Amino acid sequence: MPSSDTAEQLHVKLRLLAAEDPRKAQAFVNELLDSNHPCLQELLRRITVPGEGRTRQIVANAVRPRQDKGRLARMPLD
Repeated sequence: MPSSDTAEQLHVKLRLLAAEDPRKAQAFVNELLDSNHPCLQELLRRITVPGEGRTRQIVANAVRPRQDKGRLARMPLD
C-alpha cells in the first residue's frame, strides 16, 4: 500500500472492504498497523464518528490482540 494514500482514500477503501469482505478489511487494518502508515492517526479519528459501527468493530478486533499481547508481555513470571 503506497504511503502517499491520504486518510480519506484509506477510509473509503476500509469502508468498502468492511461491507464486502470483513476478513479482507481486517487484513487491511493489520497491514496499516504493521506499517505505521503516516495517515493512520487521521484514519482512526475518522472512524470514531457515529455511523461507522461496522468499520469500528473491524478496527477494534484488529487492535485488541495487539493490546492483549502487550499486556501478556508485561506480566511477571512466577
